Amino acid sequence: MVLLVPGSDGNPAVFVRLAGLVPAGPAVFAFQSRGLEPGEQTLSTVEQIAAAYLEEAVRTRPHGPYVLGGWSMGAYVALEMARQADEAGLDVAGLHLIAPAVPVRGGYWARRKARRELRARLRDTQAQLEQAQAADPAALQKMPLWDLADDPLDEPAERPADQLRRDLVNLANLAAGAHYRPRRAWKGRTVLYLPQEDPADVQEQTLSFWSRVVPPGPQVVALNCEHHHAVYGAAAQTVAASLGPRPDRTTNPYQTANGEEGVLK
Repeated sequence: MVLLVPGSDGNPAVFVRLAGLVPAGPAVFAFQSRGLEPGEQTLSTVEQIAAAYLEEAVRTRPHGPYVLGGWSMGAYVALEMARQADEAGLDVAGLHLIAPAVPVRGGYWARRKARRELRARLRDTQAQLEQAQAADPAALQKMPLWDLADDPLDEPAERPADQLRRDLVNLANLAAGAHYRPRRAWKGRTVLYLPQEDPADVQEQTLSFWSRVVPPGPQVVALNCEHHHAVYGAAAQTVAASLGPRPDRTTNPYQTANGEEGVLK
């Protein structure tokens, strides 16, 4: 069972191509951040996010094994899921860090300033969202259920609350990542996918930070891209090759708990 955590925007759709390229084998699942759906509350810490995702994974497959992957800020969540799963005695077959995020550079005061600014932007966006929803009650309505046999739905009109909700999720996830510090090192199998087109100092910081977090250090796989392209194109093929083999491949790139592929929330 492959479990993928997106970056700070919380959108699982970024993994569609990657999931479709994984060699035949266990189902691929991607998580969607809480707060993207109307009425949902965002989660404020990496530990809370990881616990919620792990609960969904265990509900789907109680004992594993789980292959965990996270892109960008999602790497923090995937690491914490691996740590919590290990503490619970669950089987983690591997941890895949795809262009993983690193702490803000500049030492303690720079990180403290960044966290304070994120909290302020988060409060401001939350207030704007509440005002937008109060002015437009329809913004709280979810899209109707749709079956493949039905006529296509019209594209829903974009509402101010929709963008504010996405902004809020992004800020909440960034703030959670900025505060996260692993309570203990993860010593299981770890692969780190390092974009070669990122600046040299960013690559150096990435290797230095994650080598401390996952001793004695992860296996490093080079990606011929920059950070934001790590789950697309040829880079996606490189990552997907490490996530298989998957002998029960289906034609649909996502699979739900009842045997079809999909998204966990």
